[in-house]
Amino acid sequence: MTINFESKPKSLTEEAEYINDVEDISYEDFISNSLYLRNRYQTSLEEHFENLKSLWLEETKLSSNVFMTLRHPAHLNIVKLGVEVLPMILQDLKDHETHWFYSLLIISNENPIKEESLGNIDSMIGDWLDWGKSKSLIK
Repeated sequence: MTINFESKPKSLTEEAEYINDVEDISYEDFISNSLYLRNRYQTSLEEHFENLKSLWLEETKLSSNVFMTLRHPAHLNIVKLGVEVLPMILQDLKDHETHWFYSLLIISNENPIKEESLGNIDSMIGDWLDWGKSKSLIK
C-alpha cells in the first residue's frame, strides 16, 4: 500500500505534523458524524473549557502584564480548542464580562468591534455579543 502525500514532507517533523493534522481532521469528522459522541464530546469540551478558564483566571488575576496573561498556557489551550468554544466564550463574556476580546479575534478571525466602541468595554462586549447572535452562536 502506497500513501501519497499532497506535498512530500521534507523532514520527519513535517511528516509528523501532516499525520497529526490528518488525525485531527479525521477525529473531528468522526465526532461530528456521531450524535452520541458529539453530545458526550460537547459535555467534556464544556468541562474542559471551564477548567482551563478557571485556571487561567486564577493564575493571572494579579497580573498587570496583558502579554503574560494572554500567553498563559491555559489561555493558549482555550484558543487551541477553536471555534467550538466560541459559544462558551461569548456566554462568559455576557455573564461575567471577562476580557475575551483577543481570544475571540484569534479564534473567529473576525473583529466586529466598531471604531466608536474602542476603549468602551461595554460597547465592545455589545459588539461581540451582536456578532455572536448574528452567527447563531448565542441567543
